[in-house]
Amino acid sequence: MEILEIPIQPVRIIPNDNMEIAKEKRLQKMHESGGKVYLIFADTVMIVHFLFIAFVVGGGLLALRWRWRAFLHLPVVFRDWVTIPCNY
Repeated sequence: MEILEIPIQPVRIIPNDNMEIAKEKRLQKMHESGGKVYLIFADTVMIVHFLFIAFVVGGGLLALRWRWRAFLHLPVVFRDWVTIPCNY
């Protein structure tokens, strides 16, 4: 069985006036519909994700000081040990 090699040509998108007009319309529509809400949601997700990672890294130290925090920290660490090697 032979494997066929098909050369792949890169697609070049040449910007034109229609693309600029469409981009301006999207930005205007987002601004009119309260685009700031999306920015607030994005920032909130980023902050929560950062706090989660900080808890994974530093939660063990907190568990040494306050034993009851180990019940919060261990499931988080277990979740990362399972999902990160699986590329999930």
